[in-house]
Amino acid sequence: MSTSDSSNSATINKPMSYPNENTTTNSHMFPSSPNDSNSPLLTEAAMDPSLVADSGTSDIRDNALADLDQEDEDLKDQSLYHICQYRRMTDERVAATNHDTELERQHVKQSWQESQHLLGCGLSQHDWVALGVLTMVSLAREWKIDPPNELVMDEAHVGSAVNGYLTKSFTFDRHPPLTKLVLAGISSLTGYQGGFAFEEIGDPYPQNLPFLYMRATMALMGALCAPMAYVTLKAVDQSTAAAIAAAILVVFDNALTASSRLITLEAPLMFFTPLSLMSWTMFSKQSPRPFSAPWWIWLTMTSIGASGVLSVKANGLLTFLVIGFLSAKDMFNLAVTPSVNGALWAKHFFARNLLLVVLPVMVYLGAFQIHFSLQTHQPSSVTRSARAEYDLDLLSYPMRDTLVSSSTLHKERDYFNPDEDDSHQQQQQQQDMVWADIVYGSVIRLRSELRPSIFLHSFRQSWPRGSKQQQVTGYEYPDLNTHWIISKALTVHEEKKLAMTELPDKLRFFKHEMNGDQNDWWVIEAVDGDRMQKISRKLDIPVKALETAFRLKHSSLGCYLHATQEEVPKDLSGGPGRRELACLKSAKLSPSTIWRITLNDHDYLPMDTKIASYPKISFWQKFTQVHRLMWKKPRVFEQPNLSTKRTTHPLSWPLGHSNSIVIAWRKTHPTNQSKDRAETREIQ
Repeated sequence: MSTSDSSNSATINKPMSYPNENTTTNSHMFPSSPNDSNSPLLTEAAMDPSLVADSGTSDIRDNALADLDQEDEDLKDQSLYHICQYRRMTDERVAATNHDTELERQHVKQSWQESQHLLGCGLSQHDWVALGVLTMVSLAREWKIDPPNELVMDEAHVGSAVNGYLTKSFTFDRHPPLTKLVLAGISSLTGYQGGFAFEEIGDPYPQNLPFLYMRATMALMGALCAPMAYVTLKAVDQSTAAAIAAAILVVFDNALTASSRLITLEAPLMFFTPLSLMSWTMFSKQSPRPFSAPWWIWLTMTSIGASGVLSVKANGLLTFLVIGFLSAKDMFNLAVTPSVNGALWAKHFFARNLLLVVLPVMVYLGAFQIHFSLQTHQPSSVTRSARAEYDLDLLSYPMRDTLVSSSTLHKERDYFNPDEDDSHQQQQQQQDMVWADIVYGSVIRLRSELRPSIFLHSFRQSWPRGSKQQQVTGYEYPDLNTHWIISKALTVHEEKKLAMTELPDKLRFFKHEMNGDQNDWWVIEAVDGDRMQKISRKLDIPVKALETAFRLKHSSLGCYLHATQEEVPKDLSGGPGRRELACLKSAKLSPSTIWRITLNDHDYLPMDTKIASYPKISFWQKFTQVHRLMWKKPRVFEQPNLSTKRTTHPLSWPLGHSNSIVIAWRKTHPTNQSKDRAETREIQ
């Protein structure tokens, strides 16, 4: 073999090196085809056909082709390996990406679940289903809410207040006005203008009275008590069974259901009370995350509940105080917590006081501001009832003067013109002017600030016992015997003293003689009737009719003229409506010892004399006076005691064995007698 042949043979028979797993593979190690001229694995013989032809041997060619086939198989295996490696790396990247995506999904789901737990009381899907079912069952009390379509029990009381707002007439109620304002707003939207009297229980409702809307509103408030009971128990980590049991007791309680189907104040009270407690319970659960969005939301909800429960009924004050006590306890716990510094505690204190004290009080005051702005007129003397007359008489005359009176309002009669028509007398009485300045010879009338008011009245009969002098009492109605003449007035040692002579008989007040002495002198002490405080003599306040409130102190005895609650014995002549007067040294500054001049007449006063008027009173004076009446008003007009032929025992109530309830009672007037009759209706 020649040298060239040896060289070629050596080149062809040179062993091939294949890359393994640890060998870095370059692109030139993988030719695109076995005939690629750039491949270093091809021999010169393979590239040069002349050399092969010259060898004359077929074995060399066969070996070369076999080597090429082997190389091709190795390249395929190597490519397959790298493809597998690439797929494995791709799968790892995809798996890593899917893992990150799953983590993100889990994080989002966890955040959503946490927000649901914070804002949704931690209710599961089953809890929401149970809550929805309980709510729907509780709303069944809205069904057939129209019967009876007549005045029932306390609907008369609430309906009268609603009429007062719609007609802008004064009405008095022992409870805050928020519920009545809401019902008045609902009634006004339907076009009702307050034409129904709401007097006799059992009177049928007219077609234009939206009593269905008002009852439906009350029933909705009562129905929402059951789901709030369920949420409250779940919020304090009670079982679902316990929460359902509590809600069922609320749903199927006959008393709660019946009271919420009527136009009364009980349904709003029952709504705002559980709302306050539920919201406070949820707010307490946010203690680990103060000042977060859920923390503020539930604190605001607690504030709304406290505002409502305080403004719908007087005994809602107890729930408001409970929330205040829980808040104070919470603030104490924060004060003794080492991790809470002074600035953080102050922030908690400000937030709680703003929403749990300031906001409810503002809602309460705002309700009364709207109440006063809507009640601007006195009830008409033609249509007002005895209750309305009594309530109006309870007001102080400065506050009563702020109410616009009708042309037929005044009940005082002009006894100087007894022949005139009553309506003309009353209109003329309204036009009479009261002079402000009190001078010698003025004819005055003294009225006590005690409610109902009385006038200083002289009667011609003498007392059968005691002093045996002419009777001077307090009388509810003004007449000629309530007129007194200022017969003497002077100032001694900075004390204003006067003597009064009764107009008909010209007898002095006290000794009842024509010519009196110092025993008939009375000292005027000006006072502040609203604050119940004395006014210093150094101020030298002039006594004005209507405007000045004062006490009458006897000059010699040092006792104060005091109106008592004792009526004059019926065996004495003079008629009813008279009360005894006394002069007491120990009499405290109170409405029973405060007097005011309500009539002042004098023929020789100059024309430029000012006309008297009651002092203007502020919102706070109205607010204080109304609340004083809310707590101390005499219970004169109470509902009659009910006595029915059908009575039930309390043990029969839970099982429903009793199938009758009292829904109305009314006055009947038979020919022979007048009795209270209670009507009963069967529960279908």
